[in-house]
Amino acid sequence: MIGILLAVVFSILGIFHVVWAFRGLPAVPVVPDGPILRPSRLATLAVAAALASAALVVLARADLFLRSAPRTITTLACSALGAVFVLRAMGDFRLVGFSSA
Repeated sequence: MIGILLAVVFSILGIFHVVWAFRGLPAVPVVPDGPILRPSRLATLAVAAALASAALVVLARADLFLRSAPRTITTLACSALGAVFVLRAMGDFRLVGFSSA
């Protein structure tokens, strides 16, 4: 159940990135001078693809997708995803993440 829920969350986040790529409405931190970055359409779509891949990895780990994938590989992939999102949550110590002002 948790695997399905996490895959749904990753999928929804991926859909948001696709919408942002084509409508130009990225959710990025803003400073008085404007947004801190302006991601390109390609970069935003790459993030959407990475989130879709993350959803598939989680489903594979839950044995709901690619059941023949070795358990060790799916476990390592999920561990890597966890590490990426912990680093993402830590942020840049200024504007993004738990440590932001």
